[in-house]
Amino acid sequence: MTALVLLGNGLPFGIVASGVVSGLALALGAAGVTLVYRIDRVVNFAQAGLGAVAGVCAVGLTTHYGWPWVLSFPVGALAGAGAGVLLSVAVVDRMRDRPRLAVTVATVGLAEVLAGATALLAQAMPMRDGARRFAVPWQFERRIGVVTFHADAVLAVVVVAAIVVALEWWQRRSASGLAFRAASDAAERARLAGVPVAALAAGAWALAGGFSALAVMLQSQVNGVTSAVALAPTGTEQLLRVLSAAVLGGMGNLRRTMAAAVGIGVLDEVATWEWSRTIYVDILLVTLVVVVLLLGRDPRRRRAVTDASQLATREARPVDRRAQDVAWWRATRPLGIGVVVAFGVTVPLWARPSQAHAGAVICVYAMLALSMLVLTGWSGQVSLGQFAIAGLGGGATALLYGRHGWDVTLALGAGVVLAATVSVLLGLPALRLRGPFFAVTTLGFAVVAAGYLFDHRFVPWFVQETIARPVLWRRVDLRGEKPMYEAAFAALVVVVLTVVNLRRSRFGRAVIAVRENEASAAAVGLRPAAVKLAAFAVAGGIAGFAGGVYVLLQQGLQVDSFAPEASLRLFAVVVVGGLVSIGGVVVGAVFVRGTELLFPSGWALLVSGAGITALVALFPEGIGGALARGRDVLAERIVVRSREP
Repeated sequence: MTALVLLGNGLPFGIVASGVVSGLALALGAAGVTLVYRIDRVVNFAQAGLGAVAGVCAVGLTTHYGWPWVLSFPVGALAGAGAGVLLSVAVVDRMRDRPRLAVTVATVGLAEVLAGATALLAQAMPMRDGARRFAVPWQFERRIGVVTFHADAVLAVVVVAAIVVALEWWQRRSASGLAFRAASDAAERARLAGVPVAALAAGAWALAGGFSALAVMLQSQVNGVTSAVALAPTGTEQLLRVLSAAVLGGMGNLRRTMAAAVGIGVLDEVATWEWSRTIYVDILLVTLVVVVLLLGRDPRRRRAVTDASQLATREARPVDRRAQDVAWWRATRPLGIGVVVAFGVTVPLWARPSQAHAGAVICVYAMLALSMLVLTGWSGQVSLGQFAIAGLGGGATALLYGRHGWDVTLALGAGVVLAATVSVLLGLPALRLRGPFFAVTTLGFAVVAAGYLFDHRFVPWFVQETIARPVLWRRVDLRGEKPMYEAAFAALVVVVLTVVNLRRSRFGRAVIAVRENEASAAAVGLRPAAVKLAAFAVAGGIAGFAGGVYVLLQQGLQVDSFAPEASLRLFAVVVVGGLVSIGGVVVGAVFVRGTELLFPSGWALLVSGAGITALVALFPEGIGGALARGRDVLAERIVVRSREP
């Protein structure tokens, strides 16, 4: 009755029933995330991608090749399970002795690989004329209120109910289920007792992949999807819902996780019925996740250590003094920096306007990556909402300069202040939440920002969609692509010098000290909470400055430029470049953004995602760390040769 009063359009029971059906499909994905986390202590950001690839395959088999549903549906489920096993054997097992957060980062790269594969598969299997639909071949129709349910809804209920019963029996009665529970509680003890933990983990990944495939196929049938193209690519909104259900379920309780997923499905349907959009559900989910994590058991006390400092953040050691005495070695560093700066300065001399624009975009990505370097590499916090912070700074710049006529430098400064302030507010939960748990909340913020704060329909007073490029100080005209590139490159140089000096300052040393050992840092007079929030302010300020440059480049606040997927790619930039290397981060920005500009969308995701996964698995220090290793080897050879007569 209360719901009927609060909702202007009422709350028909059919809408609730439809939400339950949608929530059941969501519950399968959330159950997969929970199973993987219980056995491997990994938050699987590739969960939605596993099902998308298998779902596209199943739908394409029917709509493109004409397979009957009774064959393509089980093939899709088996394909999802096989993909899960392949990822477990090829990636997770090879990183078994690595920090769990490193594997979580690898799943971010795998998510991009799977998204690219999904897009390419969908393009390769378009629906043929006269092909049959991917739908349950049985006839059933029942109208409940304003919603008519068909056989696909009945199938979803039956499949999920059977899986729930099977999971309960497996966990409580079977030998493998009891072994799984033992390995989840104490993996090392279970391994010493002869429990095949690796095989159980592979089984959990297989179930996760199969559940995700079933979720995609069931949802596609309920929504009436007829072609594989409609399933690609998967969005971060679905990933947010899956992860939110898992977090609300405590990342361990399957019953509570699936109940939370059903509740989210109902909320989505109610929001669509009442307001024709689900952005309010996103806001509610982010709030609930933060409240549950803050009021529940401190995630830092979990067995899985989730601090970003675990990601091989070894900084480059000083080179042997005997190598530094060699004249050509002393000239190597300034020569390399000079070559990079010279290349950046001369770009306008030979580049076409489109190339200059692409170069300016890469400069913006590099600045944002440097803000992530401060936050993740120095402070140890995994944030997937940095692009949203940049969007706030850019939005303020566009608003004050484009609509209210402020001087562009003052507008940029205001954007920096706003971004730094919001970053500090977001950092308050980070005083208690760490690693992937904080990453889930910041991903939710990115989804909410893109769907609400940057949408002119909701916040027209803030969003300035079009602005003219300025003439700086009445002398520097930025209305061309090449002058805009020069300004972006100059801004990047300023940010690089700022970050270098910050790292050498007392502030940089304090941030690193708090990341490494809070108790020891507090013992020498540092205040860990204040230091962390200061790091958030600095990182947010840099992101806001980069966002201001970006809106000037794009000539307005374009919501697509600050999509949640951009924050995932930005985190990939930092991982590829190395969490402690300033030069490596810049190179990572060139690699990730360059692949997006050079390759079509599907291939770009494949290349960048594969690069992220390979670097995390083989070179955890990233490009910067690999270069530092090469420098150490070269220095050792110099020392050896200097000893020879």
